[in-house]
Amino acid sequence: MPPLNAGRDASGEESQEPAPDSSRSARTSSPDQDEVPPWSRRDRFSVSLLPVVAIATACANALGSLLGPGWVGVGNERQVRLWLWGGGAISVAAAVLGITAIVSLVVAAVPSPRTAIGTRLVATFGAGLVVALGAAALGNAAEEEVLLVLAAGALWVALAGTIEALSPPRTRALGAQLAMLTVSGVARVGAWAIVWSAARHGQPAIAPSARTLATISIAAELSAAAMLIVYLARQPGVRAAATTAVLAALAFGLATWAVRTPQAETGTLRDAVQHALSLRVQGTGPMPSWIPLADTATELRMLEPDHRLALLPLAFAELSSIALGVAALVGVRRSELPLAAAMSLAVLSRGQLDTPMRAIAFTVGALGALVLARGARVTPPLASWQELRPPEQ
Repeated sequence: MPPLNAGRDASGEESQEPAPDSSRSARTSSPDQDEVPPWSRRDRFSVSLLPVVAIATACANALGSLLGPGWVGVGNERQVRLWLWGGGAISVAAAVLGITAIVSLVVAAVPSPRTAIGTRLVATFGAGLVVALGAAALGNAAEEEVLLVLAAGALWVALAGTIEALSPPRTRALGAQLAMLTVSGVARVGAWAIVWSAARHGQPAIAPSARTLATISIAAELSAAAMLIVYLARQPGVRAAATTAVLAALAFGLATWAVRTPQAETGTLRDAVQHALSLRVQGTGPMPSWIPLADTATELRMLEPDHRLALLPLAFAELSSIALGVAALVGVRRSELPLAAAMSLAVLSRGQLDTPMRAIAFTVGALGALVLARGARVTPPLASWQELRPPEQ
């Protein structure tokens, strides 16, 4: 018996149209696909916050974390008060924007059935810890245990974001970057834990292990920065590659100058930059194993010139995180801006998840990976991230 869709053509021969793909029709008519559009209004709003938070975080890192403290002991009282107040205000604003983005991204990512239930639970739990502890730590000196829990929450979100972002080719670079920074964050937290344990329990024999973990941490961080450079270099056109090359060279030149040039003690911006880099390089955790132990407790400007060169990778890592974060925001096309902003936030965090401001930035980037990866899995895939719009009624 001929199939129901069989007919006759002009010559009188029977023709048979191909039967519709039942699996495809079933897939497109599933309740989840009909009830949850690929991109809703909350998705569009949450993703639009990524570039805003990235810009605020870059400013907070440059002014609040770097230059603000650098003026202490260098400038006069009025300069110190102005820079500390301005940097602090920008840092608080960036943290508030980051917490707002975390809440918005959780609301967008968690209810979606396209994301595995385990991923949603892990991301919600970790994001809740980051919001609660990060907000409580703003402007306050948090205890070591609180910072460890904060880092653990950010790592849970990083795990969820990495797994989701590695699957679609569109977000794979972001997933690889998150994976490297997760390794960096775990190694850094492990190094801090060893140092605290050695100090509290009187076990100096385990302290060298912290330096080994610090080496792994900085190596993974620089690998994540290299991943962002590769992503930007592969963007169409020359703007992204040229912007990245110029800003990376500027960061390397400034780091080399700060490490090799003796401080003049004249109370100028030059001295503040050198002092700020010294604080960021030598005051943010255990030092890598290639740096002599005697140099870890001596400020950069007080070291002998031949000993300062060992600190160049650390100074470059700090400055390049800001430079590459800015390059990711200004070098890409508008259609790729949300993905580039998520990568910018990841590199701006430097994997320093025990620092409230940077843990917030990293969490925003990881949650952004969840939402963007879900959009990249839509069939057919989005032509650009600008298609993040609610369905027409």
